[in-house]
Amino acid sequence: MSENKNQVQKQEVKQALSTIVEKDIADSIFKRVNQMEETQQLLFPPNYAVGNALKSAYLIIKNTKSGKESGYKPALEVCTKDSVATALLDMAIQGLNPVKKQCYFIVYGNQLQMTPSYFGHQKVVKTAIPTVEDIYAVEIFEGDEVEIEIQDGKKIVKSHKTKFENRDKPLKGVYSVIINNGKIDYEVMTWKEIQAAWANAKTDKVQKAFPQEMAKRTVLNRHCKRYMNTSDDSTIMSIVESYNRTIDNEYNNDDEPSNQLELQKEVDNKANQEDLVIEGETIDEQQPVNLPPEEHTPAEQPDQPKKNGPGF
Repeated sequence: MSENKNQVQKQEVKQALSTIVEKDIADSIFKRVNQMEETQQLLFPPNYAVGNALKSAYLIIKNTKSGKESGYKPALEVCTKDSVATALLDMAIQGLNPVKKQCYFIVYGNQLQMTPSYFGHQKVVKTAIPTVEDIYAVEIFEGDEVEIEIQDGKKIVKSHKTKFENRDKPLKGVYSVIINNGKIDYEVMTWKEIQAAWANAKTDKVQKAFPQEMAKRTVLNRHCKRYMNTSDDSTIMSIVESYNRTIDNEYNNDDEPSNQLELQKEVDNKANQEDLVIEGETIDEQQPVNLPPEEHTPAEQPDQPKKNGPGF
């Protein structure tokens, strides 16, 4: 990015922060922006209205509250100013917009964390690797016919046949697809593997309420992190570094995401009083769900499924 463009973006940030953000938080953000510029890093993604995004995010954070254990206090009262600044800056670096449901803010103790949504993961990968054409996740239900192959050590979903009525049957797994320059990369997990990824959860409310959405997000999280950190095509390293930081916030002890905890807090705390949106749909917390019975947990297989599923 040109020096002139950096200056324009810095001015946008300064104007946005001066109008709505507390001085201590604004100073912390702007200090980091200056440090990034000194190391000649790209400040923010091109064509990103950073000022508008910061204003929208701060208004959302002002209406965000902590959980029951903290007495549902405003996030800005319980969270450190440094964590608020980091959350806002990570959002801006990754080019996310909370108004578009690309991320949300959650209180963990005295820390505020920015977490990309399903849409956010797609947006970040496409921004960091401009040649990526599409990213999506597909459920595998009981009764689906899925053919998996291993080519050059990679899992390939050769085919996936399903029927409409299978969607009412237990979930058997999920795979995600990233298409980059016409080449397709897959990540596949069985239902048993997804459950293992949720093993460190402090609550199982969200998994039981939204098993399909949570399973797809879990697989997509794993896929995007692997792809971003192994691809030679990533052109914006500041985004990759910020993305890794926010994804690591979603993990407990192992290299598996505890997404159910994040969304549990989003459901329980939901300070901004908006509907929880996952994958573009407003979800009714009372809707019936069809969880796979434990005894039908699929046996471990050497390879997982792939398919050319529908994009969203």
